[in-house]
Amino acid sequence: MQVKDIAMKKLFYIITLLSCLTLFSSTAWAFLFSISAEEEVALGRRIAQSIERRMPICRDIEYERRLMRVGHTLTGISERKDVDYTFTVIDKKEINGFATFGGYVYIYKGAMDKAETDDELAAIIAHEIGHVSARHLAKRLEQDRAFSFGFGLLDAFVLRKQKSRRNIHKIVNIAYGIIQTGYTRQDEYEADRLGTRYCYRARYDPLAAITLLNKLKKEKREGAQLAIFENIDILRTHPYIDERIETVISEVGAIKAEEAYSKL
Repeated sequence: MQVKDIAMKKLFYIITLLSCLTLFSSTAWAFLFSISAEEEVALGRRIAQSIERRMPICRDIEYERRLMRVGHTLTGISERKDVDYTFTVIDKKEINGFATFGGYVYIYKGAMDKAETDDELAAIIAHEIGHVSARHLAKRLEQDRAFSFGFGLLDAFVLRKQKSRRNIHKIVNIAYGIIQTGYTRQDEYEADRLGTRYCYRARYDPLAAITLLNKLKKEKREGAQLAIFENIDILRTHPYIDERIETVISEVGAIKAEEAYSKL
């Protein structure tokens, strides 16, 4: 068989595999790879132990109280009730925050300092709660499980006699990474929408997120390295932050429209 024919055959298998995985990991096969709340919490606990061994934890009682007060107000509003949220302050000046599996939420001291009001802090926390509530990390792990299973089948039935297995692995990993990047961006928008709703329901000003995003936009123009409200990705640019602002504005409009409709 000619080299060109072999290459085309490999490409066909790869495209077929990735196309199947897109459906395979989100519909009929999702049950096989689903992660229970108990598994997610257990995984989150182990990750939290590792994080807290490696990163400086702020024990300032004022920071802890403020984070827990605002955080638990918001978790009472969120839809997800199968995890107990844990809030921790990272003793670093970076403007950053993240959530891990099972409701473990970390907010950097620098982010809390930047959030001058509880409304702004609520915007940061609610965004992270949105990720947990929507199970973004859990879904990614479920997709990885499905991907590993699917690639195992491909490896067994298609690639076992091919000498270029290493290159195929690389191609599949890159292609799957592109798919994941797309999902991640959508996850961020969903977290924005959920976070906006949580703030509104908890009686925090949801538009405070815009005030905070504009602050970050200004600092980014000045060369600050920021991570909050966006992936740690140097390819993210100002229009990306602008899109996030538009998402918040749109969601606030939708909330008000729903309220007006419910009063008719």
